[in-house]
Amino acid sequence: MSKLKSVFKFAGNIPGFHTSKKLIVFTSDDWGGVRLLSIGAKKALSEAGFDIAGNRFDRYDTLESNTDIEHLFDVLLKHRDSVGNYPVIAAVANVANPDFEKIKNNHFSEYYYETFDKTLNRYPDHEKVLTLYRKGIELNIFRPEFHGREHLHTNRWLCELQSGNKMVSKAFEYEFFHIGGKYLNNHAAERGLGAAYDIDNVNDVLDQMKIVKDGADIFKNIFGYSSVYFTPPAQYYHKSLEESMVDAGFKMIDVPGLRKMPLGSNRYATRFHYLGQKNRDNGLRYLTRNAVFEPNMSENSDGVQACLKSIEAAFKYNRPAIISNHRAAFVGGIDIANRDKGLKSLDLLLSEIIKRWPDVEFISAASLYELMINKSC
Repeated sequence: MSKLKSVFKFAGNIPGFHTSKKLIVFTSDDWGGVRLLSIGAKKALSEAGFDIAGNRFDRYDTLESNTDIEHLFDVLLKHRDSVGNYPVIAAVANVANPDFEKIKNNHFSEYYYETFDKTLNRYPDHEKVLTLYRKGIELNIFRPEFHGREHLHTNRWLCELQSGNKMVSKAFEYEFFHIGGKYLNNHAAERGLGAAYDIDNVNDVLDQMKIVKDGADIFKNIFGYSSVYFTPPAQYYHKSLEESMVDAGFKMIDVPGLRKMPLGSNRYATRFHYLGQKNRDNGLRYLTRNAVFEPNMSENSDGVQACLKSIEAAFKYNRPAIISNHRAAFVGGIDIANRDKGLKSLDLLLSEIIKRWPDVEFISAASLYELMINKSC
């Protein structure tokens, strides 16, 4: 880590919401969205020229299965905090995926999607996933929040498919769309296709406004409640999209402390945010993460000690520890060893948290929002 980044990391703990309580919030991205279809698809994509080995998400991430969630819940239910709460993961979820068959049958002329529950029907060992989601909500160990309708910039994707981009078309055959900018004809799309709310021009925002509202409605239909906060995929979005977020019922937006706001044509403006910050124009609060737990980020580390160090820094400044994580840490559909390592590391992390800070409390991100609005910050 550079000296400047190190200074900012700790300086980011100074402004904003403070509390004397030792609070732990887990935020975990990418639930519900498709990534790798299968081990066979991974091999085919690699043979087609995609740098699958160079990205941990491309190496391991796939739609969560019954088995993945059951094993995750087993670990969470082993641990309780000082007041009897289990750890609770804010499962930041995409609620729709491309309807590949319909898009192909219509010659890539228009985008179509299927809702998350329909996607589950196409995968083996996934028939209990939604039931398990609801069990996790009931037990307060797993609470979905909103990660956008899809983890996909739909306009960019269609343009690449319509233009006959061979790499994008090949990936389509294996239902893969998390494609980096180096493979695209649109050289301004440096952030690739996964950054759903990046923009190539201001007109993109108009479509994104509709997508946000549509996605929020789907989320409520599936889970029975409205998501409290929104984590835009890759955390890129234009400020004018916030009006739609408020209209869709979101109370909080999850952003980096230093956010790159897209302006179009591969230009970005930097915005500074801090935990609990309130937007004076629309009332949205900002959520900023200050710890990372990614056990598959390195083959030589389980991520536990680095996370504990960041938690210690947060508590030193009377800040809640908001731990950033991704589904890829806990799924085994591509590599069971990845899931085993992730769950073993999570078990160790939770044990160490409770051991080091006996008065710790595990809370959801939604509960943190309630604390923030009831305390001036």
